[in-house]
Amino acid sequence: MLNWILLPLVIIVGVSLWLYKYLLPVITKRKAQAILYNIIFPNGSDQKKEVMKRFHEFTKHRFSDEQILDYFIKIKGLQSMNVCNTTNFWIRKYLLSPTDIKLNYFEQVKFYELFMNYPGKSSNRTLQNSFTNMDEAGENGSEITINKPTNSRISV
Repeated sequence: MLNWILLPLVIIVGVSLWLYKYLLPVITKRKAQAILYNIIFPNGSDQKKEVMKRFHEFTKHRFSDEQILDYFIKIKGLQSMNVCNTTNFWIRKYLLSPTDIKLNYFEQVKFYELFMNYPGKSSNRTLQNSFTNMDEAGENGSEITINKPTNSRISV
């Protein structure tokens, strides 16, 4: 009798763990990339091809297009959106998961140059405004000011 209770329980727990470990990341990646692709690449596949081309140049074709796209979307998505505010579950889960690839130091420097120059001055504001729940203080360009005393006396 005990076997009839434990066996289905073990099977249900095993299937649940498998779904959580292997199937949930695939679903998360598919749903989040579909949303983020349209936001990060507003001009379509031409921008994506340019990013892929430049990425392949400095990595010497070590990574596939899917891995490069995953890396770029995660890094650019984290930079462009405030994940502390309420966001889509799939996007948050995807952006906070580790990247598929690891770059060496020189590749990271080249990626940083590509990353800072993307997507250009004119569409940078559009990219930031595409996310609906951004922090208003960071978007207005507010600066931190340090108040220095005007009547400072130095006594010896």
